[in-house]
Amino acid sequence: MTSHRNPHHRIAIVALLVLAGTAAWLWQSGLATRAWDAEQLLRWIAEGETSVAIERQPQNLVRDPETGALRMDPAAAPEGLAYPGALYLPPAASETTVDGMAGIVLVPGASPDGKDEPLLVAFAEMLAASGFVVLVPDLPGLRSQQVNPSHAGDIAATSDYLSRVLDGRPVAVAAISYAVGPAVIAASQQDSPIALILGIGGYYDAVATTAFITTGHVRDADGNWQQREPNAYGKWVFVWSNLPRIASATDRIALDAIARRKLDDPDAAVDDLIAALGPEGNAVWQLLANSDPDRVPALIGSLPAAIRNALDGLDLAQRNLASTGATLLLVHGADDPILPPEGSIALADAAPMSELYLLESLTHVELSLASLGDAWTLYRVCWSLIGWRDRLAGPH
Repeated sequence: MTSHRNPHHRIAIVALLVLAGTAAWLWQSGLATRAWDAEQLLRWIAEGETSVAIERQPQNLVRDPETGALRMDPAAAPEGLAYPGALYLPPAASETTVDGMAGIVLVPGASPDGKDEPLLVAFAEMLAASGFVVLVPDLPGLRSQQVNPSHAGDIAATSDYLSRVLDGRPVAVAAISYAVGPAVIAASQQDSPIALILGIGGYYDAVATTAFITTGHVRDADGNWQQREPNAYGKWVFVWSNLPRIASATDRIALDAIARRKLDDPDAAVDDLIAALGPEGNAVWQLLANSDPDRVPALIGSLPAAIRNALDGLDLAQRNLASTGATLLLVHGADDPILPPEGSIALADAAPMSELYLLESLTHVELSLASLGDAWTLYRVCWSLIGWRDRLAGPH
């Protein structure tokens, strides 16, 4: 949730500082430090960077070759089973201890840059500068733009590791885009140490999300279809995410070529590639080419079983979230062209402990803070997050 510099940034921040004229009340209430830290985090987000020097340490994520479970281990791992993560330490952390500090696992979205994506690195540094011990796992599936139900277990294991580093304290998870679903599933597991999820640009219903990225339709509050213009990138991420679930190598090659050709030029002809598709690939193409949202459930039903199973495994709408122990802070762009805000709205309705924040100036995960209204909304997010930092850093 970082931003590019904008001439309106400082106007919004100055206006917020004027609104912060309640300093006397905050001081008397013992909340002055929280208010200051929230304002500072907001300013860093608005400017897109922090001037505080942050130490970044490499970490190893090791996958057990027998069980497939993910764990953190500073020792060398077998070749092909170690994935580099990164640990960002707050300025107050010493070289040997992080006692009494709050921890947060920052999960990347589906991006080829993984833990090294520039906006993600900047956000990690902001969180660390705000007093969080930040652990960023570099999950290989997300780096290859493949979202898997197994990521829920990876997030749970990484959160458990960070909790143990912090002497058993509960931790927070910040999840971006498609990673929000696995994070919520991880928090729903028994004995999860996850107390808070900051979800940025996430989703709720896998079928509704598929309908949007393929047809551009979303249902309004009355259940009627509304047409919008989705970013085509989401459709092709769907293809790349599901290529490993297609048995036919010929179909995988053809669908990958279609995605790359269409991403370069949405009007590019792909008839030659469509003609090469077998039954599996054709079922995927029929879904991608469809423009009728009412047909989406049936078209999903015709997909290869592995794809259907993955969608079911990632679908939060099929889960009872009433027992989820974590509080959800959900931030979403009001005009998100990749994942519609209706996903976070529905998730907030389904999860009893949730806060929803909609921003006009948030595209998907890129922010251009230009209005006082959005600045105030984002300040409330920062206020809540800093409050959770203090809560997680307090007594068990």
